Amino acid sequence: MKRAHLSALADITNLQLELSQNALASLLSEERRLRAMLADLSRDVERGQKTLLSDDSYKAIRGDHNWNQWVGRSRLALNLKLAKLLARKELAIKEAKKAFGKAEVLNKLVDDDKMDRKFLCERASLDALIDPMMLR
Repeated sequence: MKRAHLSALADITNLQLELSQNALASLLSEERRLRAMLADLSRDVERGQKTLLSDDSYKAIRGDHNWNQWVGRSRLALNLKLAKLLARKELAIKEAKKAFGKAEVLNKLVDDDKMDRKFLCERASLDALIDPMMLR
């Protein structure tokens, strides 16, 4: 493969790696946000239970029932979003690993090519110095 093609391919692969890492970072950020929302909901439930136990007027208007239904729906919705996100995260991790592997291989090939070219250049320089001496 030509040096320019190899270098260009390595650049493209490194960009793909960066894109996959950015996508994964975005999913991780969204996961943290959803987990924080679930934690907030759990804290709200604790506070709400204390309020419901201390104030009987909520029971009279079925506020406790409505509260519990809302909490259940909210928790279910957040958990569903989190489950979908975790599935997408799993795929993103696989893609990031794949992109990392490709980038590593191509970067190694580019480095090896540079070393080969350096060696050939140094050898040609040495040959240019030695050849005239051998002709004497």
